[in-house]
Amino acid sequence: MRNGLDAARALSLGAVAVGVGRPLLEQAMLGSGAVQDWIGIFAHQLRSAAFLAGVSSAASLRSAGRIVSGPTRQWLDELGPGR
Repeated sequence: MRNGLDAARALSLGAVAVGVGRPLLEQAMLGSGAVQDWIGIFAHQLRSAAFLAGVSSAASLRSAGRIVSGPTRQWLDELGPGR
């Protein structure tokens, strides 16, 4: 995951957890203040995505409606029913 919006996408598609190793380690190279800033931005992005999806928490993103289009929609259609 690169940011909170990526995490929101993953959670809304069924993930129960997300990993943020690389972006967090990149910030760690800059110092603890950078890590704290990045976590704050990440959390804000995740909360914003939940708000815009009309749910009260990141955990509730799984129950939010979704619109899938483009190549991903085509791929899902090819998988068939039940996916």
